[in-house]
Amino acid sequence: MVYSLTEKLNFEEDPQIKIKDKVITVKSDAETALKLVDVLDREGEMRASIEAADLLFSPRDRKTITGLSLNMRDYSVLLRTAIALCLGNDPDEDSDSEQ
Repeated sequence: MVYSLTEKLNFEEDPQIKIKDKVITVKSDAETALKLVDVLDREGEMRASIEAADLLFSPRDRKTITGLSLNMRDYSVLLRTAIALCLGNDPDEDSDSEQ
């Protein structure tokens, strides 16, 4: 017997975040998500922010983010949103619980 898993898998593109006129892609493959969970477990979100950003964003997108000159609060919102998207969570649900 061959069990076909293809129809149950999600082969969509990585999620994207739009800030002003810039679009940033969030890496959401399983390997990135597992590494991210490990980093967050070891360090916590704020302490792991640089390592998490390296996992979540391509060098080109990290350069775009740097060019936005975000303040720490806005950068934290971006990072929390990207983490939620990478892990398959709804970022709006995550932010509602913090407000």
